[in-house]
Amino acid sequence: MARLLYLKPVPPFRQPVTFRALWVLLIAALAAYAQVAFMQYGLRYDMIDQYLPWRSFVADCLRGWTWPFWNPYQHWGYYFSADPQSGAWYPLNWLYALAGGYTVYFNQFDFTLHVILGGLGMFRLARHLSGDARAALIIAITYMLSGFFTGNAQHLTYVISGAWVPIVFHQYLLLWRRPGWPHAIRFALAFFMLLSGGYPAFTIIVAYCLAFMFLSGLWSRRHARNGISAYLRGHAFAALAVCLLGAFVITSVLTSLGYVMRGTAIPLEDAVFNPFSPRCMWSWLYPLWSAREPAYFDTDISMSNLYFGIFGLALFISSILTKPDRRQVFMLLAGLFFLLVSFGGYTPVRGWLYAYVPFMDLFRFPSIFRLFALIPFLLVASVFLSRLLNGNRQARRWFDLAVGLIGLSGVCAIAYTRAQGIGLEGTGGLFAYVNNLAPLQAIQVQALVTVVLAFAWLALRGRIKQVYRPLLVFVMLDLVIAAQLNGPLTVYDRYRTAHIDGIMDGLPDNFPNPGNRPSAEWGDSRSLASPFWRNLSLLRREPGHDGFNSFRMSGYGQLIEEPLLMEKYLSAPLAYLSTSHSFYSDTIYDHGHIARDSSHLYFMAEDSLSVPDPGGGRGQVEVAVFRPGDITLETKTTGQVFLTLKQHFHPGWQVLIDGTEARVWKTNYLFMTIQVPEGSHRITYSFTAPFIKASFIISFASILLCLAVLALAGRRSHSG
Repeated sequence: MARLLYLKPVPPFRQPVTFRALWVLLIAALAAYAQVAFMQYGLRYDMIDQYLPWRSFVADCLRGWTWPFWNPYQHWGYYFSADPQSGAWYPLNWLYALAGGYTVYFNQFDFTLHVILGGLGMFRLARHLSGDARAALIIAITYMLSGFFTGNAQHLTYVISGAWVPIVFHQYLLLWRRPGWPHAIRFALAFFMLLSGGYPAFTIIVAYCLAFMFLSGLWSRRHARNGISAYLRGHAFAALAVCLLGAFVITSVLTSLGYVMRGTAIPLEDAVFNPFSPRCMWSWLYPLWSAREPAYFDTDISMSNLYFGIFGLALFISSILTKPDRRQVFMLLAGLFFLLVSFGGYTPVRGWLYAYVPFMDLFRFPSIFRLFALIPFLLVASVFLSRLLNGNRQARRWFDLAVGLIGLSGVCAIAYTRAQGIGLEGTGGLFAYVNNLAPLQAIQVQALVTVVLAFAWLALRGRIKQVYRPLLVFVMLDLVIAAQLNGPLTVYDRYRTAHIDGIMDGLPDNFPNPGNRPSAEWGDSRSLASPFWRNLSLLRREPGHDGFNSFRMSGYGQLIEEPLLMEKYLSAPLAYLSTSHSFYSDTIYDHGHIARDSSHLYFMAEDSLSVPDPGGGRGQVEVAVFRPGDITLETKTTGQVFLTLKQHFHPGWQVLIDGTEARVWKTNYLFMTIQVPEGSHRITYSFTAPFIKASFIISFASILLCLAVLALAGRRSHSG
């Protein structure tokens, strides 16, 4: 172990150092998130409610040779691959499909993998800037066990973003310095992984950061004509590679505009919802408190934590007080700017971005910006840490002073809570104990850890000649303990992984025929064993009307504003023949008429010029095939009738009656209606979306090509 921890300042691309650092990162991650990494307990909240069902759906589609473009099981069907959080684009999800499907075990492996990947990315980035692998390793551990990953453990797309953002920045710095095609390809691949797997807001923010860095590079090369030419060629190649790799993502988003609710600006009050409020800065000392009293911190418990350890905080404070160099000042200012943005409505900065910067009005949760404060703060600390590890006496004095002050703050916190009559009494194991803590108890527990670690460090001060190994151990202890204390609140639940897997084993892993039944028989109202309680129709593979997802198509958003109409359509079957109709309606007002007839149709205004006479026939409808993007109905009617399928209208659908294309009308805000002739007919609905399929092939081929080119280049350089 001692040999494993021994890293020297080395040239930034020496691979054995990275490999040894990876082992240390692995040990730290496994210790901090042991309950999840060793498959003991399942992850919490959105991980079970959203990401597990969605990625399971993607894997089942790919295993069944079905395009994962359309989800027919939620919100009466929606354009699944246009949802940035669906995971339909992310290459790792394709690998999980090849490995047998996305189970709860893969869900927990997914989280652990991206935590480690985030640490490795920060290690490479910090080493690039500080030039010291030892400092980089300590900063990497601080980053991957920080409050961002622990707090947002329920948000898989956040965790994925946290993993790829440092890698993107590192690869761009390499491209910025040496704008050749190998660096351009590596950067494009990293950016594509962020784009395809992360939360869109992170991609938008990263894009603006890269644009600023690009312009600074142009300015620094303004007197070197040849340098500017190579610089622009390298960036043009990188931009082209990003477009080819992300063709599937870009096409899915563009073809969804006009059909989804989140394609336009959100209100400002939504844009400042769930900030990292100024009070959340207490999480730098007491992260356990931030998860126990959300009302005080004015945000969700997943958004209130930005702990990066008492030693990380001491390094950051010391780096500010010891005359930071120009690089540190720039990163410090950048971090402060993003910290102000993360405060949301507590400062005007988020509002300015919302009003004046394109795309900044498309997403919620200002606390997202706290990641972009954390990264430069840690990079500032890494430069100071390098001086500390190399024996700078002044740096050692400032660091020990900062640790001592933090330790004294812990003593004050313990004294205050004890004066309030607060003790550490509690029963049960770690999970029960932490979940039953009162806010002041949470402060006292965290303060006790702070005091013990801070004064233990100071007690060893005179005996330590080489700071690196002891500091690495103290940093790991500090952050592992913090992650373990916060884990029962924001990381894992009380349900065993094997229990969750047993429930999923009883659910279909293919696409069974649900039959032509009323929508009221499906949805989240039909309970499933805990911890599952939302998006249940997707898990059961039943075409439900509800679901927990902020991504909604516009027609569904209009329909849910008509509660009486919504209620009546819950009683109608999946596919039904209409008995009454109204024409040329923009908005549905006649609730009394709807209350008498559940199969009534309202044709939308855009279809009003070409709606024929319905005829008034009768008959029956059966569901023959029901798969994502592929539905077959069989009808037997007397007379000409209107047939409605309760799936969301989208121009990507093609409907054939006995092989002949039929006209499709949008009715009741979102459903698909066709006119069926008398007799027996076989009607097929296919979500064709040819441009999306072509873009998927382009993306997939580009990934393989880029990987092959890099592998070939690496082999040539190794042989040379």
